[in-house]
Amino acid sequence: MIKFDNVSLKFSDQIICERLNFDVKCGDSFCLSGPSGKGKSTLLKLMLGIILPDSGDIFIDGHKLASDNVEELRKQMSWLPQNVNLPVDSGQD
Repeated sequence: MIKFDNVSLKFSDQIICERLNFDVKCGDSFCLSGPSGKGKSTLLKLMLGIILPDSGDIFIDGHKLASDNVEELRKQMSWLPQNVNLPVDSGQD
């Protein structure tokens, strides 16, 4: 489960998110979509603890994401960044 509880993040004077609330339960599907440069990758970085919010809390499986537990929580996640080349055949013969 991933839960954002009143998460806010700002870079300089640009608000990335303000009091954002959502939760994704185990087994649910979740899609982030939107124009380039609107904060989708930043939200993923927040979930991974790469950056921490200015305010609010992020929970992973009921554990509050913090600098002292981020490494352990990351072991439960996978992230595939954009524009990655995987060594996978196209499926064509």
